[in-house]
Amino acid sequence: MKKDNNFIRKEADDLLKGNLRNLFYQNNMNLKEHSASAGEDNGTDFYFDVTSENEEHNFFFRNQNKGTYDDLVIIKNNNDKNFGKISYQISLRNVSNYYSEFDEAIIFTICDLNSNIIYWYDIQNDNSLKERILNQKNNDLKTIQLYIPTENVLNENTLKNFIDKI
Repeated sequence: MKKDNNFIRKEADDLLKGNLRNLFYQNNMNLKEHSASAGEDNGTDFYFDVTSENEEHNFFFRNQNKGTYDDLVIIKNNNDKNFGKISYQISLRNVSNYYSEFDEAIIFTICDLNSNIIYWYDIQNDNSLKERILNQKNNDLKTIQLYIPTENVLNENTLKNFIDKI
């Protein structure tokens, strides 16, 4: 039986929330998970509150999460400036909102459901996006490629860098 989009979404969401919950717990923090409102069509799936052990607010971030059982597309052309990065297509409207409309940090994640590896990408601090968004709009295109560094694996080793981006 083929896994449909709903199944894949739930698997990816469970993987992400479980990993975040464990990583923050191991670092004496609590994760409060909230699904984005169904009536709020801004392209985000979750917002997360991270608190101390005493329930004091540490920080807040939004998330757009994707999951796949397909092989991730990694750029293999040595001459490409995005060599070695994951190439992932996403709605131009959503990326425009993420980049310019939110005050809160937005972290894009993609879950490789074959390996249970989660890659993360800090959209708002990608300086190349502003010009690329304009180019896509000027060419009347509806999507844009994200280039996610393969070293941005969500785990204990990258948690500090992940938090610093938030």
